[in-house]
Amino acid sequence: VDDEPRICNLINIFLSQSQYFSNVVTCKNALEAFQKMENQDFHLLIVDQVMKGRTGLEFIEQIHRFPKHQDVKIILMSGFLKIEDVLSATQNRVHHILVKPFNRLALLDKVREVLEI
Repeated sequence: VDDEPRICNLINIFLSQSQYFSNVVTCKNALEAFQKMENQDFHLLIVDQVMKGRTGLEFIEQIHRFPKHQDVKIILMSGFLKIEDVLSATQNRVHHILVKPFNRLALLDKVREVLEI
């Protein structure tokens, strides 16, 4: 989930080219992601912190209110985070923080670590 189409496209390419991930869904904002989550189950969300509308952490807080999303693993990404954001991420069961800019190997390593594959 990122409001920058370039980042969504890059993540999609990086994950789709990996042998582990064949079904990658991208969303341009938290509202679109939440709507897709109503109809599909996801194992992992990669969410940008700074987006128009809801922030990544606000979106994460929202999805955790629903029992069906309790087991979703989450990676929060951002080019910059305040200490309050890091604390909030920890409280909201964010599994990892990925700092932008990142490369393919960094992304794949974090995803594998979070999904334990």
